[in-house]
Amino acid sequence: MDGRKVTLIHSTGGLADATGFTVTATELGKTASLSLAGAGGRSSARDLPCFVVHAEQPAQGVFIGVGWSGQWQATVKRDAGNLQITTGMPDPTSRCRLASESSHPRFC
Repeated sequence: MDGRKVTLIHSTGGLADATGFTVTATELGKTASLSLAGAGGRSSARDLPCFVVHAEQPAQGVFIGVGWSGQWQATVKRDAGNLQITTGMPDPTSRCRLASESSHPRFC
């Protein structure tokens, strides 16, 4: 990734207002970090739970989609020629009764 232009293509979420669901392309410098997340327990209240990391020359990229309807977070970090994508649930706390099932987010 060192020396190549890396762009994060993402969209804001929203609650049915005029500024919601706007597509943004953010160029990541050689040492940069950008965090995306849901808000208030809603998966798309701040950022949409999907984004593309695109590198030019040669054209390469990856599409990240979060299969979860609750709170989530993702950080895309570029440093010293490396690209790191971290996803998950912020501060997960849950309780389950014996013999019950639990569902957790999927990151693809």
